[in-house]
Amino acid sequence: MESKNPESTKENKNKAYRKELLDEIGALRSQFREILNRYQANVEAEMVWCINSLSSTDPEELPKAAKDKHELTQMLNELHSIKIKPQKGRLKDIRKIDKLITALSEKLSE
Repeated sequence: MESKNPESTKENKNKAYRKELLDEIGALRSQFREILNRYQANVEAEMVWCINSLSSTDPEELPKAAKDKHELTQMLNELHSIKIKPQKGRLKDIRKIDKLITALSEKLSE
């Protein structure tokens, strides 16, 4: 009877662990992309809602904030003051955009 080489068994286990790790990272990557796509769609939908709210040609359909010079200039200032660097792909830039769009949509929905 021949005994298994302990090094060979250890190597096989390591290969199995590496393969499982690769599979799990690949699955996480897929989920990450799915989350990003859904998040992007949600934020862009909110942006489109803001655009549509401000684009009405009927003054009666405009939100109250869109008729108020102070509110309009305040929203413009908020937009102008945002400092983002898209080329860096930073999460903090995404948070800034999300926070700003949420604030604008809240003002426009009042």
